[in-house]
Formats: sequence, C-alpha cells, structure tokens
Amino acid sequence: MRCVVAFTLLAGLVNGLEGPGLAPLVWGAPIGCDFSGFFVEILAYLVGLNSLFPGKQELFVNLGVCSESFLQKLEAKESSVLKRAQNNFLLHPPKWTDTVLIQHKLPGSSFPGFFRSGLRPKVVVGRMMTEASYLPAREVKYIEDVDEVWVPSTFHSRVFAEAGVPPEKIFVLPEAVNADFFGGVRRHRGDGVFRFVSVFKYEFRKGAEILLRSFWETFKRTDPVELVIRSYKPSWEPGPSDLNIVFNNLAKQHFGVGKDALARVVWVEEELSNAAMRELYLESDAFVLPTRGEGWCLPCVEAMASALPIIVTNFSGPTMYLMKNNSYGIRSTHTNPDGTTEPDAVDLSRILRHVFENVEEARGKGRLAREFVATRFHPKRLASVIVNRLEHILSSKTRRQEEQGGEEEYQINYRGIGSRVKGDDKGLMRNNISLVKIVL
Repeated sequence: MRCVVAFTLLAGLVNGLEGPGLAPLVWGAPIGCDFSGFFVEILAYLVGLNSLFPGKQELFVNLGVCSESFLQKLEAKESSVLKRAQNNFLLHPPKWTDTVLIQHKLPGSSFPGFFRSGLRPKVVVGRMMTEASYLPAREVKYIEDVDEVWVPSTFHSRVFAEAGVPPEKIFVLPEAVNADFFGGVRRHRGDGVFRFVSVFKYEFRKGAEILLRSFWETFKRTDPVELVIRSYKPSWEPGPSDLNIVFNNLAKQHFGVGKDALARVVWVEEELSNAAMRELYLESDAFVLPTRGEGWCLPCVEAMASALPIIVTNFSGPTMYLMKNNSYGIRSTHTNPDGTTEPDAVDLSRILRHVFENVEEARGKGRLAREFVATRFHPKRLASVIVNRLEHILSSKTRRQEEQGGEEEYQINYRGIGSRVKGDDKGLMRNNISLVKIVL
C-alpha cells in the first residue's frame, strides 16, 4: 500500500496587508517541498504573481520550512519568493473565511472537508487534471464542492465536460514555465554525438520500455547517438530501483544481449537542481517521451523553453503545445482500458531516425518551441490570467447576491494590474470554456 504523507501548501496574494474588504488568495495542495508537478506549478505561479505586484503585495506559504539544501536547488528568484512567503505566513496567516482558495487535489481523493463547513472560503476553485480520456464519476461528484474547476488544457476541458461537469464551471489555465531561466544559450558539446534526452518518473504510464525498444531498434552501437535518461523508480513500483539493471533486463529480453552491446543509453540517477536540469537540456539535441498520458508534462515545456524540439505522444495535456511547426507528435495505436493511449513504437522509431538525420530542421522547431512557450506560458502572463479570472468570479458572485436581494458579503480589489493586462488576456474575464483559444 502506498503511504502518502500530506502537507498543505498555502500561497496568499493580498492587495496590501491592511484595508477592509480585501480578499487573500490561498493556494492549497497535498504536498511538501519537492519537485513534484504540483509544487513546481504553484511555485511558477507565485513567481508570476510576485512580479505583477513588486513591493505592493505579500505572498503567504505554509508548508513548514523548506530546507536550505532544497532551496539551493531552486532558481534564485524562486528561492527568494518562497522563503519570503514562508516567513510572511508566520506573521500574517490568512483567515479562511476571508479567503479565495485555489485547491489542488490528488486523483481519487476528495477536496478538504472544511469546504462544507463554517470555515468555507468565499470562493473555492479546484485545480484538477487527468492523464486519461475520461473522468470517473466520483471525480465529477467531487467538483460539486467547488465554485469553478481549472484545468490545464483544452483536452481536459473536453474530457470534463463530456463527463458531466457543467461547461460554464470549467476554465482552462495552462501551467507556467520559467522560460527566462530555462532559455539559456545552447551548448555545442563538440563530440559529434546526437543526444536525445528524456526526463520522467519510471512507471508504466511513461512508456519507458517503448522508448528503449524503439531507440535500440533504430540505432546501432556504432552510431554517433545517445539517449540520456534522468529518471527514478518510486518506492511503490516493483522491481529493482537501479535502472541500469532494469535497462539491461529489457535489452536481454527483447534483443538477447546486454544494453552495453546496443546503442548508448545513459542513466542520470541523482536528483538534479534546476540549474543542472537546465544544463542537461541545453547540452542535448532533442527531448523524447512516448508517454501513455500526461496531465501536462513539465519536462516537455522546460525542454521547449530550452529550445529543444520535443518528440511526445500526441495525446492528453501535451496537445496544448504540440504544434507541427515546433514539435514531433507520436501517433497512437489504440486507447487502453484505463483511458490512456498506446504510443506507436514504429512511428517513434521513424521520428527518431528523421530527427537524427535532419538536425537543422529539428533545431528550427526547437527555436519555435521556445518562442511558443515563452510567449504563452510565461509565469507573469498566466498570473495576469489568474487575477483577472478571480476578479470575474468574485464580481459575478457579488452580482448574483445583489440580484437575489442579499447583502454583499465582501469586496475585492485586484485592479492594481488593470493597465498591465492587454489584448486577448482581457477576454479571459468572460466565463466560457470556448474562450480557451484566447488563453493561447
């Protein structure tokens, strides 16, 4: 049985620390200080929100105190924002009933019970996603507890609506990527070897066995090519934790020889800091992941921010950024019983060979990939989307209360960024999932 130790992450954005009627924004997630998708996503949003209100707003985080060794693995701006937010929370903790709450939840779990108590925040937004093409009925039931559900892609908006979630309750908010940090100068190693890189948690859904088999079937040991894999096996996954043993067993099972007789595969075992991960991307030539399904795939967009062409299954969350001009989408053969997809290994082999033989084309796609994510998924831009959306939700609730003859329960003032939000971002004020194109 998997044992999960849950912490609560709170991130509050307040329009000044004093003044009546102003609502703190609280972010909640069942995690601690780690490099999980939840944590990295929230941290990017915090950096974006902080950049919108320099010197004017205070952010609050409650997850204990991240260790100095962990903070040193973050980019300097991220570490600074996180440390300050943790310290702020000790002095100015928000009062739940005065807050606007954005709450992440794990699949299969419910939202916190206080949503249905006297401690319920003024507005509750659920942050959810799925790697599959359907949403279980129990997940739809959980959404009844929130005022609105935010999903990361148009794929998810369709899946949630088809499952019975009211479309007007669904809003698309892509994940942010620190494009400024990951967009360093490309490294040319000078060894003449083409490097594919892949970053993932070693589990069945990630398609590692498809990746290895396709790579070994496509290239020979003597080819100037290598596959670098940064991965780890979670404690709940069966088998040896040493992935060199796992890779070697796969090689013997499918090719009758050890991995050292096949095209070169390198396993990076140690956890990398953000800076080291950036260097890994910048020293590689293409990113590849034949996943069976993703909520978003943070390494995919980090690689794009580093100007790498990505080779990823054209399914689920990645469909939000896989475009013909900036990436290579892997076809699928069929849908699995659990709603995930089965990547086409033959198509993957074809793409690997094509990218290896068409380096300039691949580099051109990488440059467009960086431009795409830097423009559309920048933390500051998405922070503007968040603030505008919350302003819309709160003003809508106030209008409904006034129309019903009730007293206004609260006031909200996020107008500090009004002049900063331009063009299509203002369209996000409208409550309609058909406007997801405006997010892009």
